[in-house]
Amino acid sequence: MVTLSLEERVARIEGILEQMDKRLNHIESDITVIRTEIRELRSEMYSRFDSLRGEINDRFKEIDGRFNNFREEMNNRFREMNDRFNTLERRFDSLNSRFDSFLRWIIGLILGMWTSIMLTLIPILLKILGVI
Repeated sequence: MVTLSLEERVARIEGILEQMDKRLNHIESDITVIRTEIRELRSEMYSRFDSLRGEINDRFKEIDGRFNNFREEMNNRFREMNDRFNTLERRFDSLNSRFDSFLRWIIGLILGMWTSIMLTLIPILLKILGVI
């Protein structure tokens, strides 16, 4: 084994320390670069999330608008149907009152005819029975 002097040993250790210092500086700069890249990626990720959130909100607003339009259209159609039913109800009420009036006339005519027939048949029946 070769014996080295103290100065040589110290010089060798200093060389090793310089090499370690260079390597540590390189590692520190790599860590700094990695941290910067992570910050940039995080910032880009947040930006993309915000963009995606905005797109989703826009889509939901669009869907809400479509549903509101659909709801309004359906309400208008229901109002139209309700108006039509009300018109039909008024027509049926009118027809019902006309029918009631017509039926009253028919009943009156039938009662008048029945009364006339009875008044004609009663004297004939009384003659046949010999009461008159």
